[in-house]
Amino acid sequence: MAGSRGGAPPRYWMTVRVIAGQPAVLVSEEFESGLVAAAAPVRDATGTIVGAFNVSAPSFRVEGHEADLVAAVREAAADLSAAITAGAMEPGDAGVSVD
Repeated sequence: MAGSRGGAPPRYWMTVRVIAGQPAVLVSEEFESGLVAAAAPVRDATGTIVGAFNVSAPSFRVEGHEADLVAAVREAAADLSAAITAGAMEPGDAGVSVD
């Protein structure tokens, strides 16, 4: 598609730019019924987004505690960002996925 990056439509990239400016995002059943996910950017010392911290859970476990989930995800992302900024780790060092 003309004007797109990576084959994604321009509308997708516009959404990505808006979300990238947020301290965290929460989605509820957007991609899968019964699934809630929260994510926050992990940044390096220059403020560049170098990754993301994401937690997904069944919606019945999160219901009524969405703000707590977002706060915990933001805190974890901030801790990772601080470790990267302090030189305690490289961005690629946190490449762990727990299912």
